[in-house]
Amino acid sequence: MATEKPPLEFLPAVEPVTYQTNLIQKAVCELKFPTVYGLVRGKPPVSLATALRKSFPEHGLIDGLNVGIGGVAQDFAFAFADKKKRTTITFRPSALSVETSAYHSFEELLDVILFATNAAREVIDSDFFTRVGLRYINGLPYEQKSIGEWVNPDLVAPLAKGVLGIPTEFAGRIVTSWEVGGFLIQHGIGKKEGTNIDQYVLDFDVWREDVQFSDLKATMQDLHDTEFRLFHWSLGHRAFEHMGQGKPKKKI
Repeated sequence: MATEKPPLEFLPAVEPVTYQTNLIQKAVCELKFPTVYGLVRGKPPVSLATALRKSFPEHGLIDGLNVGIGGVAQDFAFAFADKKKRTTITFRPSALSVETSAYHSFEELLDVILFATNAAREVIDSDFFTRVGLRYINGLPYEQKSIGEWVNPDLVAPLAKGVLGIPTEFAGRIVTSWEVGGFLIQHGIGKKEGTNIDQYVLDFDVWREDVQFSDLKATMQDLHDTEFRLFHWSLGHRAFEHMGQGKPKKKI
């Protein structure tokens, strides 16, 4: 039987908490499903557009290229954004994604994900998702001499100890998979989006394959719990001080 939850015995259990300060700069959920054929470029599915129009009134068409078996094909997507353009729902022939730069809580993000998938369910016309992924991109203040206090020293030892001098680039990538899913941790020195300010990026992506539509809410909770444990393990004491005292919260 396939393992339903990731084997994370190496990580300590973490109680759900809410912090005063948020490190998440972008949160993304992507849900893949069997390809929907017959979509017309420039004309979003009526049922989807109608369901999203009040909460996500800004809309547009995204054109791009898709490289796959048989060569290069033109790809397109329909994007729906809220009034402030901080949260976007994107629908492609084989994937639905929710992306926000205004993350406040998992519960709030989950509400948008469930709203989007319910709005798209008639168009998707599938009782399962081939893959569901949840990604959090965090930005921490960066200074080489103190980075080992912000990030787990196990991740940044060569950088923190200065054994390689003062690098302008430093990055790591860890991929772990199991029968029905996996996770990816990417971390390193980067620039804060839209600025020339250095920061240290902690980027977590956790996914599950072959998810029944009826199991989506529970699966999202499991993905979030996994990511929260990875996030906690990756931080140093100054990061926790920066975020403020965590308050226990109930799981939904």
